[in-house]
This record gives sequence, C-alpha cells and structure tokens, in this order.
Amino acid sequence: MESFYNAIKFVKARWVTCLAFVFTEVKPMDEKETIFLPYEEAARIVAAIQEEEDIHRKNKRILTVYNQDDKEICWFDFEEVMNDIGAVPAGEKTAAVQDYVIKRIPRWALDL
Repeated sequence: MESFYNAIKFVKARWVTCLAFVFTEVKPMDEKETIFLPYEEAARIVAAIQEEEDIHRKNKRILTVYNQDDKEICWFDFEEVMNDIGAVPAGEKTAAVQDYVIKRIPRWALDL
C-alpha cells in the first residue's frame, strides 16, 4: 500500500502523469528516464488534447491527451505548459500547446 501512496505523491509532483504510474513501482523522474515517441509517431496516436478541470485539485486545469480510441494517454499541468511555451501570439497558442504536448508523449503510451 505504501508504494501506492508514493505513486500518488509522485503523480501530483510531476508535470506528466499516466495511469500506468499508479500500477507500477515509481521512481523519481531523475532516476527513471522517460523516453518520448518520435514526433510523427506521437502525432498519429494523439487524437485530442482537451483542457479540463483537475478533479483532484481545486482551481487547477490540466490538458488531457486522448488517443484514437478516445482513451486517456496522459495529462499535463496546464499552468506548467503555459509557462514552458512562454509568450506566443494569441493566434499561435493552440499550435504551440499541441507541439509541446506531442513532443512529450511517452513511449509507454503505445501500450495503452
């Protein structure tokens, strides 16, 4: 049970999470290297990026990533993504967010 609670703490502390983290022994990000899919491969499996309310944290938003089967792949903290992409013209913000997310789809997303 302790590893489950450690997984929950880890998920809250990191910018990208996945349901797979809850079911595996989790190591801090600096101890476990995340391998991202090549951009073209990630773009093929990502069907939607939806801004949603974080049901676990009040007044927080997340970007949930869905695959072609309408299943959640992973999610990103909205504020962190916005901070990372920085100031972009209003008309280019959606494209900047999509590019940011697609470049950070983990390889294990293919297993979902």
